[in-house]
Parts: sequence; C-alpha cells; structure tokens
Amino acid sequence: NRVLEFDEERITKFYAWYPDKAPEGYVAGDSTQFEIEFDIPQLDPDLNQQKVIPVTGEYVDYLYPVDQTIIDFMQSKNIRAATLTIVRKGEIVLNHGYGWFEKSQDVPTPPEVMMRIASVSKPITAAAIRHLIREGKLTLDTHVFCENKGDAGCVLYYAPLPETEVDERIYSVTINYLINHTGGWDRDLTFDPLDGDLRISKGLNVELPIEPDHIIQYMLSQPLDHPPGLTFAYSNYGYFLLGEVIEELTGMSYIDYVKETIFEPLGYEDEVFLGGNTMADRLPLESSYDCEWITSSMLSANKEPVCAPYGRRNIENWGAAAGITASSRAIAAFASEYCFHGEKTPDCRDYYHFGILDGVASIVDWRADGTKVVLITNDRCVKKDEDTNACIELFYGEAVYELVDQALKGIRWP
Repeated sequence: NRVLEFDEERITKFYAWYPDKAPEGYVAGDSTQFEIEFDIPQLDPDLNQQKVIPVTGEYVDYLYPVDQTIIDFMQSKNIRAATLTIVRKGEIVLNHGYGWFEKSQDVPTPPEVMMRIASVSKPITAAAIRHLIREGKLTLDTHVFCENKGDAGCVLYYAPLPETEVDERIYSVTINYLINHTGGWDRDLTFDPLDGDLRISKGLNVELPIEPDHIIQYMLSQPLDHPPGLTFAYSNYGYFLLGEVIEELTGMSYIDYVKETIFEPLGYEDEVFLGGNTMADRLPLESSYDCEWITSSMLSANKEPVCAPYGRRNIENWGAAAGITASSRAIAAFASEYCFHGEKTPDCRDYYHFGILDGVASIVDWRADGTKVVLITNDRCVKKDEDTNACIELFYGEAVYELVDQALKGIRWP
C-alpha cells in the first residue's frame, strides 16, 4: 500500500472522480488534509531491491525484459517517471508505473498515473470527428470555414478583422484536409499558431493569455502557405480547428464530447481530462513534470519566469491538438478500438504516433502483430548540460519507437 497526501482542493476533486475510494461519511471541505490509500501491487521483490527505479503493477514474468528495457532507459537518461500499457488480443497484459510520482522520490509512480499525452491527442480528435460523421452532423468534405454567416456545407464563421484581407483559399479547406495535415498551413515556412502567443497578442493588441478565438481571428488574416489539399505539412493548428468544429456542432466542450463518445464506452472516462497549465491545475493522479528550463509565461501579461512545463505554452488552447492528460491504460483501450486516423476498427496495424511537449514524451504504437503499446514519460529531455542542467537533447518519436520495439523483441507470447 502507498499513501499519498494532498490538500483539500485536490482531495475534493479526487473523490468527485473516484467516489468508491472516499471514506465512509466523507464530506467535502470538512478537513484541511486527507490521505488516500492506493493498493499498488509490486513486482518481484528481488527486482525492486536491485533497481533504483521502482516498478508498480502486476508482475508478468514473460514480460520482464520489457520492464528491464524501460528501467535501463530511464536510468541512462535520468527520467523520473513513466507508465506503460500493452494490449494483446483485446486484453491488457501489462500496465506498469515506473519511477517516482513526485520529485521528492518518496512515492512510486502508480500504474494508473495520468500524464499529458501531447500529440497522441490527435488520433483521439480524429476519432471524435468520425463519430460526428456517423451521426450525420458533417462529412469529410464539409468546409471548415463559412465565407458568410449562415452558409450551408461549412461549420465555423468568423468575421474578418477590419482592414484585413482573407486568403480566399481558406474557404476551401475541408475536414478531410485537417485530418490529413493538408490544410495549407506550414509551421516550417511561417510559424505554429499554437506557439504564437506573443505574435498573436501583439498583432491583435490583446493581453496574454490569448483565447482560441484570438488564434482563429489572427490566422484568418494570414495567407496559406500551400494550396489546400495538396501538400502534407504537420499541423497543430489544423487539429486545434477540429476541436473548434466539435464544440460548434455539439454545443459541448471538446473534452466532454471525447469523454462521452470515445472513452465512456471503453470504461475510462474518469482517466481522460483536458490538461491544466500550472501546478495548481494538476490532477490528483497526475505526475508532476520536471523543470527543463526557465522561460517566460504565456499565461499572464507580466510574462513572469516559469518552469517550461508550467506556462511556456497555454496547454488549454492546445486541447484537440495536444492538450489531453490521461492514463496509459485509457489510451491503450482507445488504441484497441480505433486506428491512427480515428477509424473505428480493432484491426489496426503498422502505425505509430508520438507526441512531445515541455515535460513529456508519449507514443501509441499499433504493431504489425496486432499488439498495442502506449508509453508515456514525464520528461522529454534525454541529455542535460552537466553544469547548467539545461536540456540539450530531446526525446523524439523515433527514439520512443525504437525503445518500444527493442522492449518487445524476442517476447514469446502465451
């Protein structure tokens, strides 16, 4: 058993989400400090005694090499916390937490830990859009923007800003183009709108933090980088727009729609949330993120110095593009029913999608043999300067994929 201590506000949130764990007679606000007791099964005692990094979850003897690979990687790269789930033939065969839940290293990471999943949010967004298509609320050919208010065959209407010209090609961008990253925006040629807080704030003469409407209004005044539908260019902005489409058509928040239509049927609606921006917004079972470097906050006009994971980006604006916080087992359950571009099928193979944001790296891997793997770490920095502790090498998707691939090589499945 492990005991975690939280303040009153986080405890109240926890018991609202997990009422079965509340003590008999619990009343929100009746004390300033509570304890939550988790039953965390441990691996083979010899394994835990030999390793600096603790591992939690049910021990699976034939998957020991997987644990060893993750442990070795975390030790070599100084990564504090990770969570891994493997699904085989529709069943979870491994769900482990690795390392330490807090920087203080007094509580092991539980298997049900939640972390930001960064761009692994995108396949979930695509699945939600396809759910709307099955409901008959739009098609892949539906236009994203309406040129005039009340136009048919389109979703979002925004009046152009005064004294600005709109690139008319924007009105030909479709839902399908956004899903496939061919909407016409190219962050490598211009900039990423979701990382453009200061530019948008200055361009619109509004104070930080900027809102979703600010992003769209500003981008309507910018020309496309490519003709829509012709050139692939990975686009966070495109998936941000898909989130806005979902909210416009359903009248629900993006995350509420995702929880209700995607994760509630899977039984994991309580392990998927829209990520918060600050430590104060942290979920009760969410790991903290290590401070990669100090930077200016995008969350206030003062731009005060903050640790990068807690203010360098406005995570709430990233929502449908990279803003979900979830457990690895919830994402693995999703991968067991949905494919890379959101298609609802359990037979999805030979795809993987990774994500990185300040403080996190993640991957969901639909493997050729039908196995699904989800790995999330609470650090994307794999090499730091010995003198300054500044991050000098990031943990990119190819490295994550190679790690997962290495971990599963040679496994003899029962």
